[in-house]
Amino acid sequence: AIARVTSHKFDRTVNGNAAKDYIDGQISSSSWKSNALNLLELLFTRLEPSFQTYMNDKSNWAKKFAAVITSKPWLSINVAADIAKADPSDPLVRKVNFALLKIHLLDDSYVQSVTKAFQEHAPGFVPYWNNYDYIRYGFAPDDIIGDVQNAINVEHSEFPPYGGSAWMVYHGTAVRNFVNSCCPGMNLATGKQPDNEQVKTIFSCFTKGTQITLASGMQLPIEQVTAGTKILAHGGDISTVTEEDVQNHAPDGHYTFGINEDEPFFAPSHPFWTTDGWKCLFPAPATEENPHINFKQLQIGDIVFRIVPNTDTLVYKPVRIRKISMKRVDCPFTFHGLHLDGARSYHANGYVVAANYPVLTEKRIKESFQKLSEEEQLKVSDGLRSMVPELNKLFGGWLEQSLTKLGITSDIKQESQLV
Repeated sequence: AIARVTSHKFDRTVNGNAAKDYIDGQISSSSWKSNALNLLELLFTRLEPSFQTYMNDKSNWAKKFAAVITSKPWLSINVAADIAKADPSDPLVRKVNFALLKIHLLDDSYVQSVTKAFQEHAPGFVPYWNNYDYIRYGFAPDDIIGDVQNAINVEHSEFPPYGGSAWMVYHGTAVRNFVNSCCPGMNLATGKQPDNEQVKTIFSCFTKGTQITLASGMQLPIEQVTAGTKILAHGGDISTVTEEDVQNHAPDGHYTFGINEDEPFFAPSHPFWTTDGWKCLFPAPATEENPHINFKQLQIGDIVFRIVPNTDTLVYKPVRIRKISMKRVDCPFTFHGLHLDGARSYHANGYVVAANYPVLTEKRIKESFQKLSEEEQLKVSDGLRSMVPELNKLFGGWLEQSLTKLGITSDIKQESQLV
């Protein structure tokens, strides 16, 4: 089944032909019955997430499963009155006996009562589960390919340690572990790993609807704040929103974060003002944009500051972080920020946050570069390309990325690139 699922290239991790030969070999062996039971038990205890419950509490799951397959609706659909006369290869016969085998593997003490219920509903029914060719009739790839597909699609995020600027996203970790731990012993693994790793850039800024405190004390959703708006900065200073439209467009698989009971609203690299200076969950991206500021890691136990509402003067309430919540956001998703003239801070949902966006912006670079003649543009481009390492030290890696994006430091300069 794994060999037939191409999602994230898991099919290249196993040898499909060898798997088929292995199953055929088990069927033709004299010990096929014990081989079948061993394979099925391995399936029930290893494959996730469909059979996760098997690993947690077999007896309790057996009790629930037994209640389902002895209910009148299940019996009416699956245990036909003439089932005793049906061929063992009949799909319903296989299904009923497969259910009995599951009960046996979970908790054998329920087999007798379940069998009795089947026989009362269909007199003459004789169970085959203890001498049945379950490999041939109950272990076909089609029977579990949906479960394998679901298990491969399970996403696992691995966040970086302090100082990291990106996180890794993996898919099908349970299937990969299964292949790596079980298949080598049966010579079924190819040794190749699936193509299931994705690097996710860590963003700053805020979700749509985050309330920004204006100079007047009123609040406005961040996506509605326009150029020229006066913003209340930390300590009562006033800043003005520039024409720079700050938006970070995140692909799928990104997360927003929240403090204590707040609904997640901020991206992981946006700085908050604390008793120990500016801090964010992942300082590296913030430092890239503003290398002159010493950002530290925000963590549980830190104290941030939030405006006390409905007061005549600006009053802050210290808020100790007891927990940090996380929520996955779907694509397409846009984080919003503010670019300011004046004090480089503002209030998001009442919290004191930094204007974590460089003063030297892509918009300003683009407008200034377009004012140069073609000869001057080429001269500046050649000079900047030779100074990239020094520029990274001065301004962080964001500047190199912006210059490349605008076509200023690429090998071929075209006016269309800057329009």
